[in-house]
Amino acid sequence: AALDRAAGPKVVRAEVRERGRFGRGNECQLRVRGFVAEALHRHATGGACRYYLTTQPLAEDAEGRPELCGEPVRSLVRENLFPPTCPLLPSLILANANVWMGCAPAGRSTSSGLHHDFHDNVLVQVCGAKRVRMWDPSATNVLRPAGGRARVHANGRVVYGNERVEADGRDAAAATSLDLHRALDDASDSDDCDALLDAALALEANHEKEPATPLAPGPPNFATRKAPRGLPSYAACYIGPGD
Repeated sequence: AALDRAAGPKVVRAEVRERGRFGRGNECQLRVRGFVAEALHRHATGGACRYYLTTQPLAEDAEGRPELCGEPVRSLVRENLFPPTCPLLPSLILANANVWMGCAPAGRSTSSGLHHDFHDNVLVQVCGAKRVRMWDPSATNVLRPAGGRARVHANGRVVYGNERVEADGRDAAAATSLDLHRALDDASDSDDCDALLDAALALEANHEKEPATPLAPGPPNFATRKAPRGLPSYAACYIGPGD
């Protein structure tokens, strides 16, 4: 009810159940109110919800900086129903916040496909219970992610293809921008400063012109197939409401 009141008319992205499962790349857009109505109806009738509220795309400002959260979290924060910071880890900077929600058939459970995330996570179970199994990042290629063969930074950050992504998540443009700004801080000659400033402005202009990359059909890069038999999980735990 609180979700409906705070963000009912907002449009969100949801996974659509396909052949009894989520995570196959089939997605749609619908209003939060429609998702809530479907979930409540399925819960009352013991059926399986057709939708699963998933990670939302983030808009960027004029300088290419993404928002911290999309809907419905943005509306929940506005109504003081979602904390914009984590009291348990006050020194960490929030990079993204999402709500994942679904409704399993009576007597059954909803399972998230094997996958990895690109950020460190604080996972809070609001209701129900979840069993979590984890594998060491060094097993990434054994688990055969949909993105193909990957390289893994020492901190566990996974990079696909020929992308230039640093361990802290900076892409090539962000890394170049940081190098330029550091050079500007150290520059003393006015001609050097002008050249570096021109380069920084050109980099920003090119970023603004870059079209958004459309999502490819099928599972995202970070989705993986079922773990091979005989590959033990690194850790497993159960979490319940508030954990």
